[in-house]
Amino acid sequence: MEAGLLSVAALILAAKALEEVMVRKDNPPLLGWAIAGIMLGPAFIGIVEPSPELLFLTSIGVYLFFFQIGLEEVDIEGIASSLNVRYVVSSIVATTIIVAGAFVACSALGMRPIEALAFAVLAALPTASVVAKTLSDLGLLKTGLGVTTFSYALIGEVIGLLLMGALLELSLTDQISARIILVQLAEVALFFVLAGATSVFVVPRVLEAARLYMVSRGAQVGIIFGILLLFVGLGESMGVHGVMGALILGLALSDALLSEPL
Repeated sequence: MEAGLLSVAALILAAKALEEVMVRKDNPPLLGWAIAGIMLGPAFIGIVEPSPELLFLTSIGVYLFFFQIGLEEVDIEGIASSLNVRYVVSSIVATTIIVAGAFVACSALGMRPIEALAFAVLAALPTASVVAKTLSDLGLLKTGLGVTTFSYALIGEVIGLLLMGALLELSLTDQISARIILVQLAEVALFFVLAGATSVFVVPRVLEAARLYMVSRGAQVGIIFGILLLFVGLGESMGVHGVMGALILGLALSDALLSEPL
């Protein structure tokens, strides 16, 4: 545990020092974080090793970041209005080209077809958190272009994660089963229904009760954090990345928390 905490401390200090360097040179802070991770990671110095503690802390940070994005940076109307059929088709074509190229390369390396396809999908998977953080640091996330870019990165990541989940299931059974894919899609759809309904009709009432009957602000904030983790855990258990639960909760509570902060 002590070694893990020291690794986290070293990573934070190096990341923040390099963040300052990047900002002074008008580059995104995220670039400094990436360089710090590469330098301290196994590829170079080897001070920081991937560990359960480190992965847990970084996951919590990503969930909080997506909750903040939904709370302050974007809204449902903005995401919906940014969608365009032409852009959707272009995104699908570009993703298909990347997947096809990566599949051919992995197959040439001797991978099984199911493994090659899994790696190909992973190679084409956008990272919405990186896109969002970069746009936010540049002050572009609230612009039309920023919302559009984030929306398509988010959609692409969700689709890619669904495909990865299906491929993982298929790799365990070695059989292509429509039932597996349909069950997974049904679980995802159920998650969005449950998360959306709960965040709109239940959570605001819980927070209002906390305002009225709880004196401790720390307890009130703790309730929000606990609800956030419930949404994240629900998403993870139903085959959806936890960031979607955090984003949905942030979007649903943006008006309530920003107009009447705890």
